[in-house]
Amino acid sequence: MPMNETIYFFTKYSRLGASSRYRTFQYLSTLPSNVDYEVHPLFNDGYIEALYQNNAKPIFKALLSYIKRFFLLLKCKSNSTLVLENELWPYLPFFIEKLFLKRFNRLVLIYDDAIFHHYDLSNNFYLKLNKKKIGELIGLSSCTIAGNKYLESYALTYNKPVTVIPTVIDIKKYKLQEKLEPTQNEKLQLVWLGSPSTARYLYLLKDVFENPLVRENCQLIIIGTSNIHIDGLDTTYLDWSEETEINNIQKCDVGIMPLNDDPWSRGKCGFKLIQYMAAGLPCIASPVGINKEIITDGVTGFLADGAPEWVDSIKTFLNDRNLIKQLGKAGRDKIEKFYTIDATKEQWLDSIIGKT
Repeated sequence: MPMNETIYFFTKYSRLGASSRYRTFQYLSTLPSNVDYEVHPLFNDGYIEALYQNNAKPIFKALLSYIKRFFLLLKCKSNSTLVLENELWPYLPFFIEKLFLKRFNRLVLIYDDAIFHHYDLSNNFYLKLNKKKIGELIGLSSCTIAGNKYLESYALTYNKPVTVIPTVIDIKKYKLQEKLEPTQNEKLQLVWLGSPSTARYLYLLKDVFENPLVRENCQLIIIGTSNIHIDGLDTTYLDWSEETEINNIQKCDVGIMPLNDDPWSRGKCGFKLIQYMAAGLPCIASPVGINKEIITDGVTGFLADGAPEWVDSIKTFLNDRNLIKQLGKAGRDKIEKFYTIDATKEQWLDSIIGKT
């Protein structure tokens, strides 16, 4: 990295947005002390709060964010590195972004979702016209950081260096708490952590939640949204905050992550599972995409395809409460080895500023 060069991090969200918090903000402390950098989110806290409260995009706030980013780019030094999450302005054509991006010495792109499917799988004529936008951005970049192999395979079609770095956690924040041994009469607490936009995946478990065994013996804890209702199931809704999420997860027994088997879901990075396992919980998840890498079936949790397998997995935990602790420990061990800042920071630093 040349002397006197500034690194500009143009994140999608402020620290309040999970993707930006874990893909960029938590790594900033690992940068060498002599590196000059600035962080400029596209969407601020107010936008994110409005998004979560209304489950709809606040258009006026988004427009102001787009304008603010335009002026920020004009102020950036030309002899610098730009680290960009996803794209400069979602849904604007590539040629507009190219005008601003070509003035930087280096462009590093970060992807933890298959956002290219917003374009190439859309039924909207305008979006379809821009179906190659993300690929063209990758073609312009010096390096791409992809959150999983599905995203890597897409990026590699544009013949650019790609580094796969999973979404990881700061393991020091996940201090395991000794829990009382659950009795056979206690309800099994299933936890789901997410946002209003992803809560729809819980409806995939409609037949599971309607099963008498599950209804009578389980409680569902939903963290992050109350915009979903599960008929007939004991359900508790908890607000999300960075300060309380870990403690709320650790109070539960089993983490769940249902998904559709579709292109968009295959691009997900399975971060719910990583958080559950870091907190010492075993998991039940759909065998889709990276879920099959994070969960070792029968060792750190269960991969369940279809309602019967989900019910069988829940039944297994109900019949053997000690298995929760056993699989939870194995999951925690796996996270400590592969899914922490310490395990991935050298890869991240090499991608951002070159060999360390």
